[in-house]
Amino acid sequence: MLLVGIATAGSAPQSWGRLADASSDPLKAMATVDCLLPGQVRRSGRINYIGPALPVKTTAELCEKRGGEYVAYDRASLQSTLRVWQEKADGGDAEAQLFVGQAWERGFDRAPDLAKAAQWYAKAAKNGSREAKLALAAMMETGNGVPADPQGALRLYREAMGLREELVRASDAEARVSQARFEAEAQQAEAEARIARLQSEMAALAAARAQDTRARERKEAELAQAQAAREQAGVRLDALPPSPTRSFSRRAAGTAGAAPSLSVDGTRFGRYYALVIGVQDYDTIAPLKTPLADAEAVAGVLERRYGFRTTLLRNPDYHTLAGELVKVLANREDDDNVLVYFAGHGELDGREGFWLPRDASHDRASGLPNSLLVSAMSQFGGRTLLVIADSCFGAALAAPREISGPLEYFPQDSASFLANKGRYVISAGGETPVVDDGGQGHSVFSAELLRVLERNDRVLTQRGLAEALRPAVESNSTRLGHKQVPQVAPMRDGRGYEGGKFYLVPVGDESSRASLGMRGEGAGTLGG
Repeated sequence: MLLVGIATAGSAPQSWGRLADASSDPLKAMATVDCLLPGQVRRSGRINYIGPALPVKTTAELCEKRGGEYVAYDRASLQSTLRVWQEKADGGDAEAQLFVGQAWERGFDRAPDLAKAAQWYAKAAKNGSREAKLALAAMMETGNGVPADPQGALRLYREAMGLREELVRASDAEARVSQARFEAEAQQAEAEARIARLQSEMAALAAARAQDTRARERKEAELAQAQAAREQAGVRLDALPPSPTRSFSRRAAGTAGAAPSLSVDGTRFGRYYALVIGVQDYDTIAPLKTPLADAEAVAGVLERRYGFRTTLLRNPDYHTLAGELVKVLANREDDDNVLVYFAGHGELDGREGFWLPRDASHDRASGLPNSLLVSAMSQFGGRTLLVIADSCFGAALAAPREISGPLEYFPQDSASFLANKGRYVISAGGETPVVDDGGQGHSVFSAELLRVLERNDRVLTQRGLAEALRPAVESNSTRLGHKQVPQVAPMRDGRGYEGGKFYLVPVGDESSRASLGMRGEGAGTLGG
């Protein structure tokens, strides 16, 4: 039986610590449950008695070891969750109020009640819960459960992040410049791609000695337009101040067997780990064309240019996929960062999304449910976590979109955005199917992801990465007759989302990595 409970945020999680290992049952180690621990044995005078049961969020594995009780995934309901947390919530406990709000927002065995969720988030926010403030701000921004109030949402977001007004003004100004720079660079990249395509088509016409003068003239006019667009983008970029992180000194210091610790001008970003998964050849369902090439290339660029210690999974089965997720998420330090990339089949069944491992069928039970993925990731004890899902319905992992935040690192941001935890999802095309190929041996999304990661020379946030990907993915997929738009959002139900940002820190190519002491343990390669 698959065991899992509600996976929700909390200020004091009972995480894996050092308990997860290769011998653990990966499903029980992944499953975060609402656990009722036995009451403490107390003594009053000469009388011994048992105190009330203690509700905690922990894994099914740890709940069992500590003698607790929990509800299995296939029997979990709104009432079973409220039974655990309602009494503490009524007593004014902010964390319990947050959990109750998340239970109403999710619904479990019934339709979500967003109005009740917002009420409990407001109570938890009033009692100091940062996660509740961020959740309520997202609802205010989108108008879900409460009247839409974008300005109020932004104020609440800034309050939750502890952003001072002078920092907000400086960050807003920098963000406007960054946005303009991103738009100009996207225009330039689009023009360059269009020029290359037109030049190839004109060369083909010349090789065929085509006599269609009008066709050649049309291509020449299109080429002139593309070249003019590239020049206009270049003029816009020259008029903008340079990215603040392009001139910073970067450092990567590490030891054998450990990921290097990255820093920029003395600001530490921590260590980076990646689990890169490509599932292309399925046992019983239709194979895909590009996930293996996508995953291999992504693993390579993350290790070579960004200092990640990577593990690459080629066509893993269910057990291998679950076990390796536990390994990469468990036993992380406070300043560790983890990226999980998945390319393969995805499915959506009602509100539940699934990643399909190699041995999956179209039966719901054979896929890895998003609720279990989020449950596992809620036990992550590091600083930031980023999931990049190049699969159909990838956004089923995500909450409403991110309200605000920088596109790249600014020195004045470090106190707020590096000090807090972040949990994010970048999906290739929202809750829709995505294109498997179309990117010269890669998917449309992963081809652009690789291009951006290879050429990038600034310290990007998760939002900056998504913004850099969006224009080309949208235009290239539209040309193939299936428009897809990458999205970025906090992870739904994710424990530990405090508004911190995931920073991608380029530290150089293969030769510079050697000089910076980044020759640790190489990427692992596992088969399902």
